[in-house]
Amino acid sequence: MKVLRRPELVTLLIVSALAALPLLANPGFLNTRGGGDSPFLLFRLQQLYTALRQGVFPVRWMPDAAFGLGYPFYNYYAALPYYLAAIFKGLGASYVLALKLTHLGGFIVAAFGLYGWLRCAGASRGAAWLAATAYTFAPFHLVNLYVRGDSLGEFWAFALYPLCLWAACRLAQRPTLRRGLPLALAYAALLLTHNISALIFSPFLGLYILFLAFSFQRSAVSHAPLFTRTAPARSAVQVVHSSLFIALGLALSAFFWLPALRETGYGQLQNQTTGYFNYANHFRGRNLVQLSLLFNYDVGSATGTPFAMGLAQTALVALGLAVAAIRIVQSVKARHNSTLNIQHSAFILHPSSFILLSFLLSSFMITRYSQPLWAHLPLLPFVQFPWRFLSVQSLFASALIGLIMQPATDEYPIPNTKYQIWTMRHGLIALLGIGYSVLSIIGLRPDFVPVADADVTANRLQLYEYFTGNIGATIRNEYLPRWTLPRPYTSEEFIGGDVSLKALSGRADGQRLAKRAASQTWDINVSSASAAVAVPLLYWPGWQARADEKPLDVRPADGLGWIAFDLPQGRHKIELSLRDTPTRRLAGMVSLIALALAVVIAAPWKSRLAITRRALFGWGAATVTLLGLAFGGHWLNARTATSGAPTMDFDQQAYLTAAPVHFGNGDTLVNYSYSLDTLRPGDFLGVTLQWQASGRAAFDLALVSPAEHLLTLPHTFAGATGAARGLAAAAVLRVPEDAPPGIYLIRLGLTEAGINTPALTSGGQTRGRIFLRPIRIEGAGAQTVAPMPLAVLTPSIALLDAVAAQPNSSALALTLHWQATAPVPANLLLALRLRDSADSELAALDTQPTGGIYPTGLWRAGEIIPDTYQFDLPSGLPPGDYPLTLTLYDAATLTPVGAATVPVHLSQWSPAPGTAPAHSFTDALALHSVLLPADVAAGGTLAFTARWLVLAPLPDDYGVRWSLISPNGEVTAFADGALAALPSSQWAAGAFVAGRMTLPVPVVAGPGRYTLNAQLLASDSTLLSPAVAVGALNITASTRTAEPPPMQYKSGAVFGAPPEAIALAGYDLALDPTALTLTLHWQALGPTAADYKYFVHLFNPADESIAAQADAFPAVPTSQWFAGEAVSQTVTLPLEGAPAGTYNIGVGWYNPATDDR
Repeated sequence: MKVLRRPELVTLLIVSALAALPLLANPGFLNTRGGGDSPFLLFRLQQLYTALRQGVFPVRWMPDAAFGLGYPFYNYYAALPYYLAAIFKGLGASYVLALKLTHLGGFIVAAFGLYGWLRCAGASRGAAWLAATAYTFAPFHLVNLYVRGDSLGEFWAFALYPLCLWAACRLAQRPTLRRGLPLALAYAALLLTHNISALIFSPFLGLYILFLAFSFQRSAVSHAPLFTRTAPARSAVQVVHSSLFIALGLALSAFFWLPALRETGYGQLQNQTTGYFNYANHFRGRNLVQLSLLFNYDVGSATGTPFAMGLAQTALVALGLAVAAIRIVQSVKARHNSTLNIQHSAFILHPSSFILLSFLLSSFMITRYSQPLWAHLPLLPFVQFPWRFLSVQSLFASALIGLIMQPATDEYPIPNTKYQIWTMRHGLIALLGIGYSVLSIIGLRPDFVPVADADVTANRLQLYEYFTGNIGATIRNEYLPRWTLPRPYTSEEFIGGDVSLKALSGRADGQRLAKRAASQTWDINVSSASAAVAVPLLYWPGWQARADEKPLDVRPADGLGWIAFDLPQGRHKIELSLRDTPTRRLAGMVSLIALALAVVIAAPWKSRLAITRRALFGWGAATVTLLGLAFGGHWLNARTATSGAPTMDFDQQAYLTAAPVHFGNGDTLVNYSYSLDTLRPGDFLGVTLQWQASGRAAFDLALVSPAEHLLTLPHTFAGATGAARGLAAAAVLRVPEDAPPGIYLIRLGLTEAGINTPALTSGGQTRGRIFLRPIRIEGAGAQTVAPMPLAVLTPSIALLDAVAAQPNSSALALTLHWQATAPVPANLLLALRLRDSADSELAALDTQPTGGIYPTGLWRAGEIIPDTYQFDLPSGLPPGDYPLTLTLYDAATLTPVGAATVPVHLSQWSPAPGTAPAHSFTDALALHSVLLPADVAAGGTLAFTARWLVLAPLPDDYGVRWSLISPNGEVTAFADGALAALPSSQWAAGAFVAGRMTLPVPVVAGPGRYTLNAQLLASDSTLLSPAVAVGALNITASTRTAEPPPMQYKSGAVFGAPPEAIALAGYDLALDPTALTLTLHWQALGPTAADYKYFVHLFNPADESIAAQADAFPAVPTSQWFAGEAVSQTVTLPLEGAPAGTYNIGVGWYNPATDDR
């Protein structure tokens, strides 16, 4: 066989297998967390395979993601490698084995692809083999598998990069239609494999096509230049030829990338490039190269990041750069020497220079020097991580490594030494390849967990979403339809398994008869004259509904994001199906036409059918392999099962897997069991733990909500402890009465001698806090609606009571009891605001009620829902009553729908912080510190906090004078005030008290470094101390102006009488179907003593009633406006439900203290 006579090809198979050996040697599933969530692979494959089995193609929707509400993952995420894995799964492999075989295939294609490209370009077999080996074991290539875990697409992009270059090279050698087809197919495959990788590689592919067309070429016979009068035209034709097949590749893959680009507005991609995922956080500098000889794959390592080059790789690349540079110089010189045999110069001249340039460009894109390109090139910020260019860099770095062993000539200067030189060269090639591979892979410490097909289910996908906060195998739920606000943290399907519709208006009930990958069937009965109905399926363009074979108009339900539609009275069979939008339909037609064109170009009917022994052997071997895989896979799947204690942790192993849990002290949790899996408030949960332990450690169990680690809402509902020994260590947890319905977690801890003992992964890494299998807590059911609740916030939600407690001086615990007086039509958000008597905000929390584990959209009429919170208080709050405002609001518009204010009594003084005070004014009173902002603009307000220490009881209600001193020593502004809201004579000895102050900064204050001074005042304002400097800050130039901006409409209306008069200079107006945006341009005609509020009224033309209004203080209080100041204020009035007509708009000012206008 030819392959067997080509040892470099056989050894490349071995090299690929060795790179995958750590993956294949363990039967478990490769678990990654810090660098990427490998369980995403299982869910992506399981959902894709489920859809394919039901005949859906192309797959765009994850039916069971987003807690069963559905998720358009595959519309935006290139998934070609998962289709390959689905083929393996269909042949009988398990999900785990199918993914492993897909990864193995990626290694093989990458190695053979790079080898083929370099051989096509003129490299020797040895040089191409060394480059392919270096590429296979490139650190970032291994990182994509063993560290990032979920980046199967990027891993396969490694394989497709060299295939694209190989296809372009073959096309340039002999431009024909058939030779162009592989380029189109390879490029289409890259686009369908990983869109981000295609984005960053496409410029390099285009650059290569230009190099192939316009580089210096020589005749194979005479080495004469090919530049004739027709050469430029020939080169241009070659570029056009290659570009046409690139276009064909784009057309073949258009069914994916065109909707992915044009339908980005349907998702929530606004956070995809912010925070951690912003490119500016991930440039490489000195850390571009690891300094250790053995590559370190530890994501949390303090010595380096795995998203970098290896030291051995860098050293060989440096040698390759030197060799390439020398060869290029030699080739340029050789152009003028017609007697020199330069058979390989065609390779040395342009591929070497292309490889060299591409390596430098890809390296440049990883460094901060490329930041201007990242800031201005379209789509580039979506790459997120500049180190993603390591994939492209690895390709050219490996080619440079191969160039080290590229012979400069076939001449052997010493007779009869050809064999010896060949042996030495290939021995060195093998030595370099083996050494490089060992240094790259020996540092791997992969972790594996046992996963059987029975563990890869829709429910397990939803549990992973619930525990990690991810949705649909994405970290920032960026593909969640934009109408789904707020984002879901659970669903009725996940909590109880059943689903129910929601009647938004009228009366209706029904049940879901069937759920498939891209369709659902419902039986709905409307008992009122008509009803607006929403079903628990996320609205996304393309979903269509039919009632009794008649089409319905569908829309998103506000506050839910579900599909909603109107139905008349009666019983209806509703068919929901996902169809193509016009964009998807157009893209599909383009791809079908391109496919037909590709078939015509390939013209398989013109091929001569000749069955050779080699072809017969190849097809036979492939058939036997596939049949063996199918039978073997079925046999293994039937016998594969996991056993042990099902656990998960947020840090390392977020996927619930069953295996014994080993702890750092040598103890092992073998298994456990529950007395019940579903409980009600007041029930007891018995937990039996099976240990193999010394008995010296103690375990503790806690019943908690996932909101504790996802939203930092700490609350332990129940706890129990016991000795970790024996096979039946039992504990009992009582479900408290104030536990809302939902899915709860059981947290397990182990301590020995008072020290926490962490659990360990199979690779010895420290796991996070261990959680056992979750349990379900049901609600108590509907109860009689309370006749006199504490407050009614919406027509369907009442607040029964609010109980606050202060577990310590720095925390506030709050327990609320809500009651749904009617079915709640939306998932609302809750804002908690604690303020002082001066209306300064002291503490704030925004979340969904219950932290989202039982959102308002699931509340049933009459149901009472307990809701508990604990949040931090600022230090220095004196005891007293503080108003706490609870506001329910719409997540999409942020519009409040109901609010209530309840008093909260704080009873504890804050203790002294234990550090020396900044200044002691008396023996009884000291100023501990002043918290100042870094800078304030002139004309703004300096807001700061002064923190006082009470050393002994204070005999007087002291005050303080604050003075702002300019750089030249002048008093720019001053203000007198109390030390804090509570008079100082009531302060307890030893207390730590914070006072919040404001000091207006004059608009004429010059920029510079200012000092804040303090002087103690007696209650009668007598100065008791000299001025003391307590801090400094920068005053910046004022941005306020007396020049009104350009405006659409002039006005000139004047409000008030001089000198306190305000003129409306004019306004701008913008109108859309949902809102009126009005920008008012005011100008102060003189100084104003009071702080006025503005109002804007939209009057209904029918009866002059107020259809919409706004009422607020301006951003800068009017008392701080200087004479002549121009101030612009933008107001947005909602227009939902407003009938068509001509409306009048009224504006004005009033004093909120007196209500005078």
